[in-house]
Amino acid sequence: MTESLYVTADWSRFVEEGSPEAAFGVAPVDIDRLGLREAYERFVAPSAKEADKPADKAVRKPRNK
Repeated sequence: MTESLYVTADWSRFVEEGSPEAAFGVAPVDIDRLGLREAYERFVAPSAKEADKPADKAVRKPRNK
């Protein structure tokens, strides 16, 4: 079974499943056919906030002696 993605009523952007803005379901195989590749890339790109987080929070800076 294929996972559906959801777009807003004006087909301008993808939103999370269950979002009040989700108007239509789109199968992943139809993204290019519907011209939604750019909107999909923005949806799956990591946000700037997540990109600033270190990969491992346990990594510490060396102490100055």
